[in-house]
Amino acid sequence: MPSMSPAPSLRRCKRRISTTLQRCAAGKLLGAGPFTDQSDDSFRGICFYACPLAEARELVAADPSVQAGRLAFDAMTWLTPAGTVDFPDTP
Repeated sequence: MPSMSPAPSLRRCKRRISTTLQRCAAGKLLGAGPFTDQSDDSFRGICFYACPLAEARELVAADPSVQAGRLAFDAMTWLTPAGTVDFPDTP
């Protein structure tokens, strides 16, 4: 992971949080959060998007931490039976 001073890192973190909240408010991002206890530390967290896969890839690629090289991502379609998962706080 690249080394950097705290000020740019804090600004990027604030932009990332703002971007995440905007995506939630727009109904594009249903849920997101970090992992703990993962066997591979490169797996940092998960996001669930409610949009076509290509759009989700574009949204994640625009994330400030991804653009800065601090995070990488993989995007895929998740198949689950309707009604088995609920995201109650989404618009």
